[in-house]
Amino acid sequence: MTEKQRRLLTHDFRMPGEETIPFEIFSFHEMTVASRILMQNTQPHRHTFYEVIFCTGGKGTHFIDFVPYPHKPPVIYFISPGQVHYWDHEAPPIANVLLITEEFLLASALNQLMPHEFSFFHSVIDKPVLHLSEKQSEELALLIKAMKHETVTRGFGMASVIRAYLQIFFVQAQRMHDAANVDSHPADSAGHSDGASLVRRFKQLVSKDFTANRTVNYYADNLGVSVAHLSDVVKRMTGISPGNTIRQEVALEAKRLLAHTDLGVAEIGYRLAFEDPSYFGRFFKREARVSPLDFRSSIRKKYHLNSE
Repeated sequence: MTEKQRRLLTHDFRMPGEETIPFEIFSFHEMTVASRILMQNTQPHRHTFYEVIFCTGGKGTHFIDFVPYPHKPPVIYFISPGQVHYWDHEAPPIANVLLITEEFLLASALNQLMPHEFSFFHSVIDKPVLHLSEKQSEELALLIKAMKHETVTRGFGMASVIRAYLQIFFVQAQRMHDAANVDSHPADSAGHSDGASLVRRFKQLVSKDFTANRTVNYYADNLGVSVAHLSDVVKRMTGISPGNTIRQEVALEAKRLLAHTDLGVAEIGYRLAFEDPSYFGRFFKREARVSPLDFRSSIRKKYHLNSE
């Protein structure tokens, strides 16, 4: 078994030999260091950074964590760290891609670029996809063009200017998202907004720490709220409890490893901090309603996946 078969391909943000900020923007046809890596890897993969894919052309299906999204441009895909995605192209996408590290977002002096403030990242409520009208696409394309110009000219205060454009880009995208989902989120009140933000912060933290920490108390403490408050908000906003959200994250990671690697079931259980392989098997069957091996067989057949 090769190392490639045993590991799910993960892209880190690396630009060797170049002094730069932890942010990049490029078009699919541009052969930068990052785009060469992304173009050459059509197999399922994930990132340690945030990825925003602004598509204006192409045809096919974009799979994000086992959910197929028919590719109907203009559209934006928002990929959070850890999510697994890949394309099934009929015609290659025409797109601008933003690679954004959490470090770059947190460096904002006013902390205005926190991922949990936007519906499209780390959400258990909303889809990571935003379909655009032609007018909306044109508006956001201007901001993309401005950010690309900054990375080319590399003038004084480049990082600050890019963060400002990025802030406007995210805010505009959030407004477009809210307008498109007004019927599904009718209570556009401060309480609703605060609740959604807490759920996203919770989900963001769970996606980082679920292997080592699976108690609701741990997340409530780190979020600075009581267990009762966290439980009430998460259940009200999502329909499931915080404990169930944690279990779903563990099960999702198990599904990723089953689908995209050839690791044995016991080894996957050990990686997810299950000391007893039989308990991991029972846990997975309870959450997925199918055994690990049956899931591996069915998901690979359904999506024509292999680990070669």
